[in-house]
Amino acid sequence: MHVPGAHAGTAAAEQKKRDTGVGCRKYRGRPGKDRTGRLRHQSSEDYHKQPGKESKTTQTFSRRDSIVDRGAQECMDKNILVYIQRKGERVEPVSLELLGKAEKLSKETGFRVYAACFGETAEKTVGLLSGYPVEKLFVYEGKEACLDVNMVADVAADLCRRIKPDIVLIGATRHGRNLAPCIAARLRTGLTADCTELHIDREGALVQVRPAFEEKKLAYIQTCTRPQMATVRPGVMEIPKRNLDGISKPVVEKIETIQGGLTQKGYEILKQEPVRRVNTVNITEEKLLVVAGEGITEREDIEVLECFAGSMGGTIACSRKLVERGWFTVERQVGLSGNVSNAELMITVGVSGSVQFQAGIHKVKHLIAINTDPDAPVMALADEGILLDLHLFIQRLRKGLEMKPIDRYQVQA
Repeated sequence: MHVPGAHAGTAAAEQKKRDTGVGCRKYRGRPGKDRTGRLRHQSSEDYHKQPGKESKTTQTFSRRDSIVDRGAQECMDKNILVYIQRKGERVEPVSLELLGKAEKLSKETGFRVYAACFGETAEKTVGLLSGYPVEKLFVYEGKEACLDVNMVADVAADLCRRIKPDIVLIGATRHGRNLAPCIAARLRTGLTADCTELHIDREGALVQVRPAFEEKKLAYIQTCTRPQMATVRPGVMEIPKRNLDGISKPVVEKIETIQGGLTQKGYEILKQEPVRRVNTVNITEEKLLVVAGEGITEREDIEVLECFAGSMGGTIACSRKLVERGWFTVERQVGLSGNVSNAELMITVGVSGSVQFQAGIHKVKHLIAINTDPDAPVMALADEGILLDLHLFIQRLRKGLEMKPIDRYQVQA
């Protein structure tokens, strides 16, 4: 017997399920801390071994999305593509970090690891990648690939259509952040930006972890379209060891033609000159850092700490609060929204040690914290904690140091 409105009610109920997430599959994950108290990321497998524990951050996907997952995945060619960025005659460290992460992901999925490099000297990258975990290198040596991000995106998108990678990884440098969304738009796929961790879940999908809600939470994201694209912050992953025993070079495949052509430029380049950067620094590579925190209240005290760092052959850095004050640029910032330090020795002065800051120091070999607050989180993490009045500490430094700053910091205009 036909009941009027029954079909409409069922359809409405199904729509409500999709909208509210009822009857949907969910991915749960949670960050944890290692035995030193420093922040680490926990894989989905580790999490599911702990019954009864749930994350405060849960990403929900509908049944319809899961069907898209399976259908899109069947079209992929089971490989991971890493975009290689070069700086002068060397490969950007973040690209090597991504090769290491791609190797780990490939062991879980069985995917092949491919790389791509574009530009006039792209083929020279073969020697730079020898001994690293990459099976094939795609190169495009057109001059325009060095100059225009839209043309690079055209080449990369055409390559993705040909080799159909399941995962595409790009370093979140200034260039990478401009390029990745252009590629994603051409491929009509999703993109997760500024990831700090990547891993594979039980269903074989890529889980992308990134800060959210003013970096107070960690979001666990899955892309329902293919390829799964992510940009990854520099310094958050390990560079793999180069295999020097029986070094093997990746197979090189040149990209000769671009289907559909390249985006036409609306301008003409008349002349190129290298940009001279003054007083720039990469604190991810510095071995000794003195980090100024919110406890430093006088601008003049920064010069004292700067001289202190320079006297030991180190560099001054800062926490997020001092960037917000305009005392430093973000290139000097340590933390989740700044840089990850690989320092052999870090001395923090007036740094409280929030969770966001801790995410930038988990690779530091030796940490000395100077603070007036014995309960500051950084004191529990430090190898050596010194409880001292900061004003008195600065006064002693001022008397003991010759005030000739060695490494001037950048101040925002």
